[in-house]
Amino acid sequence: MELEEIEWLMFGCAPIMAIFVAMMVYNAIRSSRRKEQLLERDMRFGNEYRTWRENVKNDGGINHTFCPMSLEGGERCFAFEDAVAFYEPASTGILYRRDLGAETECGADVEPGWSVTDCFDEVRFIGNGRLLVSDRRVCFSGTGLRRAIPLEDVRSVAAACSGVILETRSKDRPMLFNGINGQRVRDTILILMRTGEDGN
Repeated sequence: MELEEIEWLMFGCAPIMAIFVAMMVYNAIRSSRRKEQLLERDMRFGNEYRTWRENVKNDGGINHTFCPMSLEGGERCFAFEDAVAFYEPASTGILYRRDLGAETECGADVEPGWSVTDCFDEVRFIGNGRLLVSDRRVCFSGTGLRRAIPLEDVRSVAAACSGVILETRSKDRPMLFNGINGQRVRDTILILMRTGEDGN
């Protein structure tokens, strides 16, 4: 191949290389901004959680809240989240990586900057919907999808700042709820499981 042909080949490849480099830079900036946004959300959820914990302490328990989802007779709602992403681990029998900090007790702060989906090698998205925690159950409801878990079926609940891992006795894989104030939801479930009522 002559020198002139090599120069023309390099000249022809230059726009493609420029586009490739520009795409890499754009994706890096976008990924960095997304991480910043998630960290900001975690910090906001952390502040909201600490304020909520102070209110629980001052009130002597948790208070029920309005819930637009249907409740059974006498059932009371104690937590409601409107924009929830529901995931499951891609395969059964995988224990999550507890070293990330998800295993915290009721009332304990969680470090920001990670998601409950990070606890598993692979997860699959199930759907978006709403989540309620009542004095009887944890219920997720999305388009064509509904999961209701009685409180007595809950084996464990672990939290990130913006998500919850819920393990039950009856299912072979945990449920991951993301985009919520995970610490507040975790504490609400644990308090209701412990007291069977409102924490008083």
